[in-house]
Amino acid sequence: MKTLPVHRADAPMSHDELSRRVFAGEVICFRNLKAARKLARAARKEARKAFHPAHPPHAHRTFNKEEFFARANEAQKNFNSAKYKTIFADILREISLPAEEMFWDTLGLRVNPPAKTHAGGYRSAVKAHRDTWGTALQAQINWWAPVWQLSARRTMGFYPSYWSRPLANTTAQWSLEDFLAARKQAAPGEAAAYPSAPQPLQQPDEQALPVLIRPGELLAFSSAHLHATIPNTTTASRFSFEIRTLNAQDLKQQRGAPNTDCESSPPLYRLFRGIDDNKPPTPVIPA
Repeated sequence: MKTLPVHRADAPMSHDELSRRVFAGEVICFRNLKAARKLARAARKEARKAFHPAHPPHAHRTFNKEEFFARANEAQKNFNSAKYKTIFADILREISLPAEEMFWDTLGLRVNPPAKTHAGGYRSAVKAHRDTWGTALQAQINWWAPVWQLSARRTMGFYPSYWSRPLANTTAQWSLEDFLAARKQAAPGEAAAYPSAPQPLQQPDEQALPVLIRPGELLAFSSAHLHATIPNTTTASRFSFEIRTLNAQDLKQQRGAPNTDCESSPPLYRLFRGIDDNKPPTPVIPA
């Protein structure tokens, strides 16, 4: 099966270089980062605590759907903590990126069990989308990593040709406030009745290319890439973590990926906070 080509990076990288490459559509896999391996170990620790005594990738065999997602929700809440976000800041510094000029959102732990028995759940599976659809911030960069081993049928997939092709979507109608209101009504671990982000109105006309990187490696890509959850048809659950960043210089200089189909407005700067000062970015007025 064809997989997504990624560019392997073993050396430090300036943010100017990272921005130039990812805003041109490149997907970069950082390897040999001590802090990335540490964060993957932390994710495994929280998953093991939440799903004890079951082995997390096989916990769906032990717990029914309701109990499984309740435990997944516990792991997700515990993982999105200051002590683990500090490790991600260490990752940025290890790459040589200026953490003091950067902003981040939540540190998310995604739990994607086999669709045949445990489909659904918050942060489980998502359809084709661009993360920029929900924020209208073309300077946004995604960071993503597996916690346990991936397979081509248990991972995330990209639609490379849609980097420069539009896909019909609901960005003109979607509301963050409506989602947050619906989220309050959802049971622990269950998906809200309102979508957490704008949705596609058509299916891509190509197959998603699966991403295959190792636990301890870290993927960086523009949030404007069209990507989705590969339906999990395996017998194990997929655990991965993710976070998104903005850089002050990218915002100031209005650098970012091309906008092919996003009609969201206004940009949701308030979803991000400074890594060093916990303050939101200064909104940029287009020239």
